[in-house]
Amino acid sequence: MQPHVLSFETSNEQAIQELMSLAHRLGVKVSETTASTNRQADVARRAALFRSLFGAWQSEGETGDDLNRLLQAARYTEQRDIEL
Repeated sequence: MQPHVLSFETSNEQAIQELMSLAHRLGVKVSETTASTNRQADVARRAALFRSLFGAWQSEGETGDDLNRLLQAARYTEQRDIEL
C-alpha cells in the first residue's frame, strides 16, 4: 500500500500540538516544516539550478573569443544629442 501524505497549514500553535498529539497516539509518522524551512529549501534549489548553468553555453561555430569580438564590435559608444 502506498503511503498517504497529509498537509495541514496553520499558525495556531494549539492546533499544531493537538494534531501532533493525535498522530502520536495513532502511531502515525509526523514531519513538521515551517514556511521559512520551505522557503530556504526553495532558495537553495533555485541557487543550485542557477549555478548548474554556468559554463553551459555551447556553440558549433563560434568560440568565446569570436563572440567577444562580435559584442565589442556591436557597441555604440559615440555621444548622442539628447534634449531634455
